Amino acid sequence: MGTAILLLSPLTKGCGNFSTIHRICSHLEGAGYSCILWDPDTIHDTEEIQEISRRHNIKMVLALHAYKAGRHLLGTPLPYILIFGGTDVNVYTAENDKMKVMTEVVSHAKAIISFNQSLLDTAMKLWPSLDADKCFEIKQAVVTCPSNFSIIDHLRQSAGVTIPSDPKIFLFVGGVRPVKDPLYLVKHFGEFHKRRKDVFYVFLGSMADANFCDEFTAGINGIPGVVHIPGLSLEDTHGAIKNSFALVNSSRSEGMAVAILEAMDLGVPVLVRDIPGNRSIVTNGTNGLVFTSPEEFIQKCDLLLDDPTVRPMLVSKATEYISKHHNVADERTKYIKITSIVLDP
Repeated sequence: MGTAILLLSPLTKGCGNFSTIHRICSHLEGAGYSCILWDPDTIHDTEEIQEISRRHNIKMVLALHAYKAGRHLLGTPLPYILIFGGTDVNVYTAENDKMKVMTEVVSHAKAIISFNQSLLDTAMKLWPSLDADKCFEIKQAVVTCPSNFSIIDHLRQSAGVTIPSDPKIFLFVGGVRPVKDPLYLVKHFGEFHKRRKDVFYVFLGSMADANFCDEFTAGINGIPGVVHIPGLSLEDTHGAIKNSFALVNSSRSEGMAVAILEAMDLGVPVLVRDIPGNRSIVTNGTNGLVFTSPEEFIQKCDLLLDDPTVRPMLVSKATEYISKHHNVADERTKYIKITSIVLDP
């Protein structure tokens, strides 16, 4: 068995963190390390993580999300690598108690990784004393493995939805929680569906925030053309993306949305909200479409539906972009290199 590393990350299936940390795990295990995956939400006190470390002879921790995972590292003698998740830097820093914890965690990290430069720039402004030499940008790689899952058949058979012969599925993928702002486009899409009966807005993902469940359910209830499907396996999720007309991201904050990268890799156009994390991937009119309001979103949907030249152009450029900037081999090399530096300084 190789050197043991604890990978501390939210592990909700269907969320981007889940696929990200499993991909990093495969990189490190391929290099001979022994990896233990753990969800920080299942840890309730500092003694527990010490016990996990003793039991598995952990030599280093790789923590994804400066607060959710990082809060358990306060006072740990173990060296750790911190990966910014996006909401930690963009959202949680507005809360004083969480900011205090993250400031401590950031200051003691042996290395800090961000999926894009804009997130690192924000972190540098939040923590001016941050050592730039220990900060690294590693763009998310993308690996897709679509099954033969048919989202259209599923909607017809399991969701009780009347589907026309050639529907256009606009797909939202991810855990349903406030930061994803899933209700942002719902009312406008309901009106859109009344005008174009073949369009549907499908939410694919588990309820990731119990406190938001009632609000979300009430928000989509009775809206024509809007459907929620609980989370599927990774392979079936990729199959659903592949069979969709477009992928939609309406988040208020993102580090780097895995679902956007997966859609690009699978040849599906993306329509994304104008936020820094999304702009780090999508260039409007080149490899995807960016919207700043629900009204503009509907305009971009009409463009994608009505202009036959737009879809193939976006797909071609997106595929080219993924191949050039989100390469699995590059990601693997960088994570292995940084891990070896931290373990053997």
